[in-house]
Amino acid sequence: MAQFTYTGLLNRTMEIYEQHGSAEAYHFITEHQADGIGNPAQVYNLRYSLAAAADMHDEALQLLREAIEQHEYWYSAEYLLEEETLEPLRHDPEFQRLIGICRARETQAMSESSAKLNIVLPDQEKPAAAFHTIFVLHGEQENMDIVQPYWSSLLDREYKLALLQSSQIQFTGAYDWIDIDTGMDELKQSMEELARIDNPQMEIRDCLLPENALPSGKRPILAGFSAGARVAMNTAAEYSSGVRGMILVAPWMPDREEWELGLNAWKEHGVKMYIICGESDEECMPGAQELVEALDFKGIPYVFKNVTGLGHDYPAHFNQILQEAVAFIEG
Repeated sequence: MAQFTYTGLLNRTMEIYEQHGSAEAYHFITEHQADGIGNPAQVYNLRYSLAAAADMHDEALQLLREAIEQHEYWYSAEYLLEEETLEPLRHDPEFQRLIGICRARETQAMSESSAKLNIVLPDQEKPAAAFHTIFVLHGEQENMDIVQPYWSSLLDREYKLALLQSSQIQFTGAYDWIDIDTGMDELKQSMEELARIDNPQMEIRDCLLPENALPSGKRPILAGFSAGARVAMNTAAEYSSGVRGMILVAPWMPDREEWELGLNAWKEHGVKMYIICGESDEECMPGAQELVEALDFKGIPYVFKNVTGLGHDYPAHFNQILQEAVAFIEG
């Protein structure tokens, strides 16, 4: 049985690196690399970077060669040239050769990358319209396959998962939401596309505008982890009439002005919010607390789960919390 979530594995590796150095962190991630469902290209990235930082130059170069030639992964050429831990490899001709391969793959990937929406149904024998909808947005350097297992328990609750993967790619299998406006556009387009599929009898010109809003029970829940939660929340702030509720896990919310204008609209349209954040999540907890204070002031229904001892990760009992979150939004 896996000892960590994939996010927890990455976080723990970096904690060991900061506390005990690169060699211990390298051995830890190597020992536990099979734990959790994640991105093997990212695990290789951690291993070769930590090996290089620990003066294990031959091992680092061999791992990078395996990742690029054997598995056909690619990494940003700019990252490989500027990452401090890779400085010892910088003048090795083999390292430069591998960078050249990555540069060509990166160019192709950037030109071909587009947002992807994967719909997972509880029952393939029934049409998509038979189920409620929850849109799920991954965190930074993640993808739809990494986050699907966390949310799959909702299939038993007759929800279809609408897993949205950003078009913004950093390296093989690693997507982000750095351009928030682009992320919001991609989520908005996906919501409208699915609304048309689910409601073919309706003329939906823009289901996210108040005059065309779907009935409350037909509106989707928006959910996301970290930067994905930020995109979900900002979209809900602009198009509150198209949203039933939100489930925000470790939400990264650095700018109050992005969501503040949504407060009145959330209250008007009955949008409920369920917020989950670890008490040790130093980057996300301040923003979560600021949001909670604003929701309190406006009288908007919400639940705030402050999880003891948790950092920037999903709680161990996330399935149970997820059921509670959906029941709260439906109630």
